[in-house]
Amino acid sequence: MYRSRVLKKFNESEVIKPLCFGILVGALAGIISVFYRYLIHFTDDLRKYVYGLEPLYLLFIVLIFIAIGTLAAKLLKWAPFSGGSGIPQIKAELEGQIEMRAERVIVSKLAGGSLLNIVGLSLGREGPSIQTGGMVGKLCGKLFKLKAEDVKMLISAGAAAGLSAAFNAPIAGVMFCVEELHKEVSHRILVPTIAATTVANSVSYLLMGHERSFSFRVDEILPLKYIWVAVIIGIATGIIGMLFNRGILKSQDIWNRAKISMETKMQILVVIGMFMGILFFPVTGGGHGLVENFAKGQYGIKILIAFLILKMVYTVVAYGSGAQGGIFLPVLVLGAIVGSCIYQLLDQNIFNIYLINFIILGMVGILSAVVRAPILAIILVLEMTGNFSVMLMLAVVSIVALVTAEMLNCPPIYDSLYVRIVSKL
Repeated sequence: MYRSRVLKKFNESEVIKPLCFGILVGALAGIISVFYRYLIHFTDDLRKYVYGLEPLYLLFIVLIFIAIGTLAAKLLKWAPFSGGSGIPQIKAELEGQIEMRAERVIVSKLAGGSLLNIVGLSLGREGPSIQTGGMVGKLCGKLFKLKAEDVKMLISAGAAAGLSAAFNAPIAGVMFCVEELHKEVSHRILVPTIAATTVANSVSYLLMGHERSFSFRVDEILPLKYIWVAVIIGIATGIIGMLFNRGILKSQDIWNRAKISMETKMQILVVIGMFMGILFFPVTGGGHGLVENFAKGQYGIKILIAFLILKMVYTVVAYGSGAQGGIFLPVLVLGAIVGSCIYQLLDQNIFNIYLINFIILGMVGILSAVVRAPILAIILVLEMTGNFSVMLMLAVVSIVALVTAEMLNCPPIYDSLYVRIVSKL
């Protein structure tokens, strides 16, 4: 009798069903996320080729880029909620505020984001991977005619799986679902989400290899007596995060006040992108290669400050337009620049072997300030770099950055963007 009660209780908890759906959604979301990663890598190489052509091809390139902008605009009109990173849209869908056409969003995100990456817009692939993963979950829920609450569960799991495959960071995917999408922990959410992120990460490993998102790691740990460094970086990234968040919202306001068609908006944007690509090529795209160069200590303080200004302005202009692309990676780049700047300002006789510490601290700090999800920031950077030996420093920088942003009255960026989406309905 005891065994029957246990089995009944186990069946009523419905662990197996969410687990199976989580595995399915994770596999599909992982495949799409890896496919998008491949497209971004391919278009990164194509962008280098395009901007390396002789000047006599300039007119031809302009025409091609304008065509890309026009097509991206057509996709945005065809799938209205496919612009930006997609994370606020996922939150709005889970709250029942909007109803996205899943298949259209996936096509627009993959096609539009890849094409605009040829131009070199300062946008990341991670937000789009989250949105497409969420839409995979929605399609699966609709296909199997699940209840509305179960469909939302799969949307959350798919979104987490998208992040997991994009960064090779399954635990961060779970934390994103808990800390950013739901802001609570429940058994109902965790079972499919853990299954989805684990499977998505396995798919990423199978198709893309076991390499981490960033190749560098901490060889020399910054001693605790220098914990004041984490405080300084936390304050600096908190301020930069505040400026970035306000810049994104201001950019949206300016683009919206322009009263121009979506086609014209995207055409103007790609012309700006071409200008940046010709004059400031290193700041184009998401910025992964730029962070790798920072880790080698290739730049002095003046160049780093120039990169900081250019990358921030270019990102807020690109994202504010509503183009298909996210801000996760560009934000991490900004954090890496801040950390590198502070490293350059300190005594190199003392800190010359701790550069990677400064970069990692900067990335955690900026993500905590912008997104206001400190645990997610810590785990994501740890998984991306494979370094779990600097936890205390990361905790300090994340809290200081978060408190600094709060004191500057700067709300989390995705909350602000969510409010703007809902207010237009």
